[in-house]
Amino acid sequence: MSNLSSVSYEPLVIVSNALSGGGAEKSMLALHQEFLKKGISSYLIVLNKTVPVSDMKNIKELNRKWKDGVRSTLFNFLNFKNTIAKINPKTVIVNCELPELYISLLKSRKMRVICVEHTSMPWHSMRFIGVCVRLLLKYKKVEWVTVVKGKKEIWVSSNNSKYIANPYISFSNYLKASGAKPSLVFIGGIKKNKRPDWVIEAGIKNNLSVHLYGEGQLIQTLKAKYSNLVHNIEFHGFKSNVWDLIPSNSLIVVPSEFEGDGMVIIEAIISRFPLVLAWNNDLIRFELEEKHYFKTLKELILIVEQNMENSFKNLVVADKFVESLNKQRSLELIVSDWISLLKKSDLL
Repeated sequence: MSNLSSVSYEPLVIVSNALSGGGAEKSMLALHQEFLKKGISSYLIVLNKTVPVSDMKNIKELNRKWKDGVRSTLFNFLNFKNTIAKINPKTVIVNCELPELYISLLKSRKMRVICVEHTSMPWHSMRFIGVCVRLLLKYKKVEWVTVVKGKKEIWVSSNNSKYIANPYISFSNYLKASGAKPSLVFIGGIKKNKRPDWVIEAGIKNNLSVHLYGEGQLIQTLKAKYSNLVHNIEFHGFKSNVWDLIPSNSLIVVPSEFEGDGMVIIEAIISRFPLVLAWNNDLIRFELEEKHYFKTLKELILIVEQNMENSFKNLVVADKFVESLNKQRSLELIVSDWISLLKKSDLL
């Protein structure tokens, strides 16, 4: 790989839900851009329309919108099918449920398919559909990559997976100072398994404001439930520059029942924000000090109460974890891992 720019490559396609979003979306956009820099003919197909792409190279944004119905999704699939046919890729890298569904429904083509699993509980709310899709993918003999450290076998498949983490995409190192009272912050999908209501309850019990960044089906339910406390609870929706908006005396709370790669956790650690996590198999693999974990809502409320006086400074993760993550999650290292995997085909 010492002379990448002088070698001609067959095209590869990365399929993602959108340009903006969580760890999967940000990581795949970064991977695509790094591939282009290395002279690889990479295309990124995003299924949902979010942000303008006029200044981005080799990105095909389809017209589906989040939560569109069956009819819109069918037209979106046909558009995806035509786009794949025009590019005629040799390798396709597929991320998350909807792209998995689309690739499983394509007629057999002479292309290598690598599916990336971004969670320890795939197809969590649509298990039956997930089983059907995964069986089709098994029949197509796709390869698997997981971003979940320690996970080997893929759900509904005898396939073993290769672990390749999501890279850390650097953000502004500027921590927004604040003279205001400390607050609690939730970042992620506003849905049941993420338990955003735990953050709200911990804020109420300690008379702290709560800021929630993200979208999801529970937003209206939570707004209605806590409408009498609207001055203490703010739903900000999705923000692409979220870390520039959060004051340094905010406690980042991750109360999820399960997680995938946990990019919010990595970003919070490296950006030097105070942080606490739910105690479960997906989050204890970060191996933080015991003080950063809670098992119940009652424990979370107590941690907040005990640490709010000093603006949660005691809950900033130790430097040794930051140094380790910076090395493990460097974009250069992750791209190198992907290129090593791709070399096993005729692509490279």
